[in-house]
Amino acid sequence: PNKDWSWRTMPFPASSSHQQRTTVLLLLAVTIATICVWLPHDELTPLFGRSGHTLKNHRVLSIPEGVTEGEGSAVQTQRRKARETRYVAFGTSTTWGHGLENIETDPYPKLISRSADNLAVRAAGPGVPAMCLKSMVENVNPDGAYDVVFIEFYHRTLDPGDIDSFKIAVRRIRKRYPDAHLVFIRDWYIFGFIGFYNERGVWTRIEDWNERTGGEALHSDAFAEKVRVATKNGVKWEWYFKRDDRDVVLNEIAATVGGRIAAMEAPEKAEDFLPFRKFFDPDGHHLSPEGHKLLADRIGHLLEHLSIVENPRVGSWDIVGDDMCVSWFLSGQYPFKVHGDGVKMISWAADNKNHLYKYGLEFPNGGKIMFNNPFNKPMDMYLDFMREGPFPGIYPITEIIVETFGPNG
Repeated sequence: PNKDWSWRTMPFPASSSHQQRTTVLLLLAVTIATICVWLPHDELTPLFGRSGHTLKNHRVLSIPEGVTEGEGSAVQTQRRKARETRYVAFGTSTTWGHGLENIETDPYPKLISRSADNLAVRAAGPGVPAMCLKSMVENVNPDGAYDVVFIEFYHRTLDPGDIDSFKIAVRRIRKRYPDAHLVFIRDWYIFGFIGFYNERGVWTRIEDWNERTGGEALHSDAFAEKVRVATKNGVKWEWYFKRDDRDVVLNEIAATVGGRIAAMEAPEKAEDFLPFRKFFDPDGHHLSPEGHKLLADRIGHLLEHLSIVENPRVGSWDIVGDDMCVSWFLSGQYPFKVHGDGVKMISWAADNKNHLYKYGLEFPNGGKIMFNNPFNKPMDMYLDFMREGPFPGIYPITEIIVETFGPNG
């Protein structure tokens, strides 16, 4: 099923300096993956742990001479004893490392630098860093700067909601790391980017065509031969027509923050994609180990031409915007009180080593979630829940009631 994230905003009162306000969510039969997010009212728009190994930089950026910090800036300069290049990555399951044997060493950010902080989130889009930037970085580098930030949301540049979230995310990242190089990743995939127009003029995705004509594995000789035969019989393989729309959006967003784009190598003509299959996972969507190496190499060539600021500045969260996000989607753990008959944490997926991941908190008969607003100001609350398309899907319609009260009820 096509499970996706959905976000709703609700008003959340501020706590006073003498008492803390508590919010209660009253729920009826719902599976929830994340309780987030608080963001200041003026930025209305959605476990983040560190995965690190010993330092082994693949690329090291040069430090220009004579660089000094700006005067009268609202950001502070961080001086570091050891001058290693600091990298961080935000993105989707591709950057996270879906399908790789070791996500601590094999995704492209880790190929660039083993000490890179990979904060990509599975089954998510730009809404996560847009609303949870502080929560994401505070567990890995709470007060420090980054020299290079990788941002991989190219495939989330068609939906207006995703585009708005993307813009907010990069604004917050730029405010937090004003001296960092923001590198936007432009990758591609076979299943979803390539197809043809049938005899009725209807766009047909290559994965749908493959499924209807035998469902051969992407990397098999049978698949390659079937594609060649179809081409000889008149099928004209083309890039998805909205690929150019994605490019326009990515270029515009990158330009607003002075970012650079690292483009993964792709064939000029879609019909020449067969030799590129080795760069993709069998699902035709995510990158294979070879694909991550290819992307890391392209990024490395870009980084060779960049310099870093010796004493990079770090923007205050008062400027960037506070947030507090709590997610159990990947961990199965939550830090607040939950009440209800039959409430339980469920998992519906396991990796190739049979380790469970993707968790949801299930309320079969309704219940309550209780938590506090930790900030002394009004914040907006967002709730993340499971959804399946097309509507109505497997999840029931759920009524959610938000109640607030102080220490005396």
